Amino acid sequence: NTFKIQGGLLQSNNWIILKMSENTTAIEEAKSKRTSAKGRFTRKRNFLIKSIESDQGNEVVETNYAKLAEAYDELEGKHETYVELLMDEQSKEAEAWMTGVQEKFNDANDHKMKYV
Repeated sequence: NTFKIQGGLLQSNNWIILKMSENTTAIEEAKSKRTSAKGRFTRKRNFLIKSIESDQGNEVVETNYAKLAEAYDELEGKHETYVELLMDEQSKEAEAWMTGVQEKFNDANDHKMKYV
């Protein structure tokens, strides 16, 4: 066991490894929650597009859009939680991922606006 003084406290390498392990677990949990939110977002987007393509009427389309917007907001929150746990280089990849999601949301919004 190697010990070092950090901030006036005696810490061992085992403690540092434990903290790194806890962070890895937190990242994995946050990513899992984000993945679940992405699945919900995708389902809501598909419902919206299908309701537009099958001409289900403005009320159904508006309701499905509201559900999509809610799913997007939830996904955005889960994404922010995930990104806060990442290192800088990893967060850049995650932001590129979210940009793709934003494009899908914008595309769905365009479909809705043309329909109503």
